Amino acid sequence: MRIPMLPTLSRKLWYSTTLLSVSALAICALGQQPSPFSGDYAGSSGPVQVRLHLVSGPGGSLTGTIDFPGAVVGVPISDVRASGNNLSFSVPAIRGAWTGFLSTDGKTLSGMYNQGKTVPLDLQRVASGDSEKAEKQSSTSVASPPPSSASPEASCPGGSLGNYWDGASWKPLTMAEGSGKKVGYSLKKALKNPLNDLAGYSHVFVFDGAAAAITLGENPRFCFPTTVNTKPEYFVGILRVKNNEREIEKFITDRNKKGGNPIFPADKTLGTDAKLLSDRFVEVTPKEPLKQGQYVITANGALMFDFGVQ
Repeated sequence: MRIPMLPTLSRKLWYSTTLLSVSALAICALGQQPSPFSGDYAGSSGPVQVRLHLVSGPGGSLTGTIDFPGAVVGVPISDVRASGNNLSFSVPAIRGAWTGFLSTDGKTLSGMYNQGKTVPLDLQRVASGDSEKAEKQSSTSVASPPPSSASPEASCPGGSLGNYWDGASWKPLTMAEGSGKKVGYSLKKALKNPLNDLAGYSHVFVFDGAAAAITLGENPRFCFPTTVNTKPEYFVGILRVKNNEREIEKFITDRNKKGGNPIFPADKTLGTDAKLLSDRFVEVTPKEPLKQGQYVITANGALMFDFGVQ
């Protein structure tokens, strides 16, 4: 039995069509491959814990969010740029930016984070959910609230990283605009501790303007996004007004004093009470009425919101 042969033109057309189909499938498959950067990462910068979530999109694009556990979660990142093993992105909501590279084994993002000050920030790749599990194990659990009522006070807006109660509804706080950090010196402090060469030196954190845009009463209320199984740690810092700026000064010798934190000395730090409004939001109130002046409220130093009290 003789097998009929395709005409020469038909065979060429068949081969060309098949080749194009295979090439198209290969290109399509290549375009659908996930980015080598996609995944979950966890790390820290000093006392501030950080989690990064990167998701592959069409054509190798990347989107994602960044978390500061105990402070705020799900902050969108943007302007994500990946080239070779290099990566950079910005965090517009907190005026932050990270740039660095992925290790050859794909397990570590090494780079620098800038939010008014540049600090090293390396992130290790973790299995999805592992960073949250570690956080739950190392944190004191906060009891879940009872089912919330439909009261407006329980409806903290999800589109803002920090809010205050104006008596009728939650309104967004403003981020404290920092203009930098400088080194201060006090001869009085130095003379009190002559055996310590660093006794008179301090770090001065400066904020723009003599007053915040928002003015509240002596018993303000705030709400922030959070996660259930973390222990929220918020504090209020007292600012001084000097040369049409607001600032806080922390002497190097204050580091060993109890009651302070990485930015504020103990005598300029006010404690807060926190309670869950829902499984996503926490309400924060100062432990005592606030005197007239300028303040910031912050969660673990990761985000700062400013306000004044009349």
